[in-house]
Amino acid sequence: MVVVIKQNTAHIIRMFFKRLRKYAGKMKKDGSAEAIHLFRVEIKKLRAFLRLLSLELKKEDELKLPSKIKKMYKYAGKVRDRQLRHKRMKAAIKNNKQQFPEIKMVWNDVAEKRGKRENKLLSDEDFLAAELKLKKKLPNEIGAAAVRTFFRLKLDNILSIANKGSYSNEELHTIRKGLKDIIYIIKLYHSEMKIKLPFTFWNKRQEKAAEQLAQALGIYNDLCVDLSFLKRAMKKNDHTKKNEMQSLRNIWLAEKRKLKKEIVNSIAMPDLF
Repeated sequence: MVVVIKQNTAHIIRMFFKRLRKYAGKMKKDGSAEAIHLFRVEIKKLRAFLRLLSLELKKEDELKLPSKIKKMYKYAGKVRDRQLRHKRMKAAIKNNKQQFPEIKMVWNDVAEKRGKRENKLLSDEDFLAAELKLKKKLPNEIGAAAVRTFFRLKLDNILSIANKGSYSNEELHTIRKGLKDIIYIIKLYHSEMKIKLPFTFWNKRQEKAAEQLAQALGIYNDLCVDLSFLKRAMKKNDHTKKNEMQSLRNIWLAEKRKLKKEIVNSIAMPDLF
């Protein structure tokens, strides 16, 4: 049985925070979409790891993201959403110039003031303080039992939804988060720790299927948010533009229905869960 000792977990935490500081620095410099995306993905990976470590400590949620980092993560999510929505709207208008000649993006209420933005972007010192705080609570080791329990809890939660057969948008998002947490930990063992999992969980085919399903669920979630932003935009335009936006909304709704049907079929695969 492979046991990960505290020295190694501290090293993993240090690597997470090294990357977080790097991406946060780029966000401060130019607010690039890539830096924001990488920052958020790193936070999601770190959260999954902290949930696993908490199981080893036998205390649920013992290791949590410090509140300042959580606030920055939420702020980055809002900015990321707006960047993606603008990008999709521009593409929709570009690809349908004749059908939607009058549509304009009018997200006047979503712009962040500079001062407010600066309060959400943390310094290197903030990240270092958060890293030290987490390291003080690390378990002495991560055993196979904790990893097995982590995966089992995630799968049980996914199965409780999957067995229903019909799913809300929120439930589909929950399935995606569960799959991503499992995938993050599997890859963390392989790429960061460079050791095998203490037991066989998914084979390569199942792992690929899980990644494809998680990706489809991510696209579906983005489409749901796109429709929400479009609805807000419709309220800010005149009658002509509202009619055109409704036409665009109908196109996106058709995409959503088609994608959801494909996702439901994938969830029905008995060998994945």
